Amino acid sequence: MKGKKLLVSVLLAVTIAVVVAVPVIAAESSDTTEITGEVLSFIDVTAPSDISLGVMGVGDNTGSSDTPGSVLCNAEYWQIIAEDQKGTDCGYMVSMLGPLDSMLQISETDSSYEPANPGITYGGNPTVLDLYVLQEVVLDDPAGSYVITITFTGVLE
Repeated sequence: MKGKKLLVSVLLAVTIAVVVAVPVIAAESSDTTEITGEVLSFIDVTAPSDISLGVMGVGDNTGSSDTPGSVLCNAEYWQIIAEDQKGTDCGYMVSMLGPLDSMLQISETDSSYEPANPGITYGGNPTVLDLYVLQEVVLDDPAGSYVITITFTGVLE
């Protein structure tokens, strides 16, 4: 009988040890989930409003956009390049008769003008794009309607 009591005591002790050990093991278990994502750089450029120089006379004709352009960007650094990108007579206002004698000049500050080709660069992360133009007309320029398109390109660096 002592043997049966000993066997029952051992079985009871093992059962208690197993029951107590299971919750302890489960409480120490862990796992992880990694969550990843990526934010892409973007730039959204809106050009300034169109500029009309009206009836141009001999000499310097100036104008500016009524509404400046704008830039939205989430990059660390960007710049905007404004230039005439056409292949023929690049930088010149043209009509069906050809280009004016003088290249169009453009500026972001109305103080220092640059030729429309190669254009100007708005640096330092610009958010506002002011545009001023200067077109010289000489006596030899034929009468007609002239046009030029300036393209604003955002560059992320």
